[in-house]
Amino acid sequence: MPITNIPLSPSGGRRLYRFSAGVWRFLTELTSANQTTYTDGTPNSGLGGAPPSTNTATGNQISMSQIPTGGSQVVSREIYMTLVGGGTLRLAMAIADNTTRDAMLNVSDATLAGQATPPSADTSGLTQPTGQVNPGSPTLIVASPAPFDPAGGWVVTGGGQVLRYYGVSGQFLTGIPATGAGAIVTTILYGQQATPAPTLIAVTGLSKAMQRGAAVHIWIQRDDLLAQAEQATRDGSDGIVEFLLVDARRSEPSLITRCDADLALFSRPIITVQYATRDTKTKSGKRVSINLPVPPIQAVLTIQDVTITEIDIADGLRPKFSVTASSVRFSLEDTLRRLVGSG
Repeated sequence: MPITNIPLSPSGGRRLYRFSAGVWRFLTELTSANQTTYTDGTPNSGLGGAPPSTNTATGNQISMSQIPTGGSQVVSREIYMTLVGGGTLRLAMAIADNTTRDAMLNVSDATLAGQATPPSADTSGLTQPTGQVNPGSPTLIVASPAPFDPAGGWVVTGGGQVLRYYGVSGQFLTGIPATGAGAIVTTILYGQQATPAPTLIAVTGLSKAMQRGAAVHIWIQRDDLLAQAEQATRDGSDGIVEFLLVDARRSEPSLITRCDADLALFSRPIITVQYATRDTKTKSGKRVSINLPVPPIQAVLTIQDVTITEIDIADGLRPKFSVTASSVRFSLEDTLRRLVGSG
């Protein structure tokens, strides 16, 4: 029996069941993400077990974690989402407590389309508490502790203060120093914004204190072990030659690519060959193959410089082209580009 128009799945894996003797039984599993047809030649005796009693498919499911909780007066929360492709937000789930942080969302677009939209104004009936946090306080109350690391960190307030906390207890950030760096030095009114500050954690090896606001850059180290071994053979050292590139504009993947490109150019000794020819096609930037027995050089080099002499000294004699070719093309433009990139 040919089966056609089998629905596709985002994850690719699908199972087919066949109705036999009054029950559904397992037929086969499709592992190809694009397969939409199947020819069923399985006898009833070759069918498997019944389908699961609950949905175990990962398609149309979103695993949610770290769902924010509210203040002490909150008794339920609602989650809204759009249909595939965007559009109006619709009610996707209602959580009937103020403690659940993890949930599985598996509502279909067909169901979601008929759900309510978010209210246009605050209908919670909750009142915003009034008050203030005074300078030197060891705690800071927040509307929700969910964004903050329970192990501690830094927080930026709406007034521009940067505070240090060492723990979270209920709705309070705790362990704030009474004085000094990270302390509350001016009054913080209830309702002011408090957000986690970007923080590097588990940093080791600092030999001196860093000033607040000091720049922090990504460090990338790339090594050419084969080139190190070749250098060690040449001069008897450990073969390691270090060179520092500075480019604060780039992200980690871009820095890795640039370092690898620099190694490709300069990890081996630069080969330079000078020769003369009367080939009129000779010009800077062209590639030329060099194969010399003495000294032994077999390489494809790039012409760096061409000087033309002996022009029209005899009928039928082409000019002389004195050429400098090298394994690395390093022009004035390249130098300026590297200087700008390192600024």
